[in-house]
Amino acid sequence: MTRVLLLASACAVLGGCASTLTTTDVAAPATTATFRYGTNEQPIDPNMTEYMPWQLGPSSPKTKAAHDEPIVTATVPQWGTVKARSDVLATFPQPLAVAPGRNRTVQPCQQQALEAALKYNPNTQVEAVSVGPERRLPNGTYRGPVRMRVVYSRPEFYEVREAVMTCTTTANGRFVRAQVVSPT
Repeated sequence: MTRVLLLASACAVLGGCASTLTTTDVAAPATTATFRYGTNEQPIDPNMTEYMPWQLGPSSPKTKAAHDEPIVTATVPQWGTVKARSDVLATFPQPLAVAPGRNRTVQPCQQQALEAALKYNPNTQVEAVSVGPERRLPNGTYRGPVRMRVVYSRPEFYEVREAVMTCTTTANGRFVRAQVVSPT
């Protein structure tokens, strides 16, 4: 918990952060909402999209077929077999690039994504970075663009999922919602 608070303080001072959190790095976040599939969207495979949008949840034959998402397999040094979209493999395992500007939505969104991803697999990593500055909305909430990378550890390989999201938090930093921007 101390590491999370230090990381949050450093992020606030520096105006953004990139970090990889694992199950041992995060206490359960206090949230006002869940990272569930949107109410106006229908999951293709309810077993895979109950807690995460299909772009970040573990892939399944139904998600690949429905979203024309070609998953490729590659051998990545120090990782072994990795499955992901080709654009994701092009930058993996380098850390995600951080954009300048303050974005206080990164950490709450990352914590919420980790909480959701752990429901699929207890050996999961979630990396999140700002891809632009936050905006304060008239209702007092903050909205900011965040790139998420989720790495699921499977018995024979790693599955890497990545998406850009718009994350919204309350003025005091509680997660409100996240919406996928790309891929769609």
